[in-house]
Amino acid sequence: MAEQAEVEAHGDGFNVASEFVLSDKLEQAETRGVPQDQLKRFARVATGRGFPLDLAHAQYVDARRAGNPYGFNPLKRATVANLDTAMKHLRAFLNDELLPIRWTVSYAI
Repeated sequence: MAEQAEVEAHGDGFNVASEFVLSDKLEQAETRGVPQDQLKRFARVATGRGFPLDLAHAQYVDARRAGNPYGFNPLKRATVANLDTAMKHLRAFLNDELLPIRWTVSYAI
């Protein structure tokens, strides 16, 4: 326990090292001509700060719609409603009320 507290207080170097690796990879991608906006999006997602919960939710529900190209069984309306409720509770717990969940997904084809 004391060892873990010391590591947390002084840093373990892992986060710093991973940021250097990420920075190097982003620079390499930039020299290959990857657009800057894509690099910024990737960096936000890679560091855990950039994949909005509502986007992940919408993509999951869309991937499980009737007739999806992935071969997944479609979600039932009750399941989607339960997922919506769980998302609301999670956002309340995380104090993440910044963005409302936006629906762009159609349940029927």
